Amino acid sequence: MSTTTLTRNSTVQSTVVKQSSKISNLKPLDLLSYAPASRTSPSATSNFQRSFQKSQKKAIKNLRKSFKL
Repeated sequence: MSTTTLTRNSTVQSTVVKQSSKISNLKPLDLLSYAPASRTSPSATSNFQRSFQKSQKKAIKNLRKSFKL
């Protein structure tokens, strides 16, 4: 029984080492995916959606003008 616990501990340690080396090799932008979402992220996405919809509407208007629909 003591041998099984030893092997478990060693595998856990090796996986932790592997994960920490992965994280240290990451670029700063990749590290953001590990960070919890900030409180401002929903408003940022809604602002982006709003501006994107505005630009889409402008593009549709310009297309209608060019095709005289």
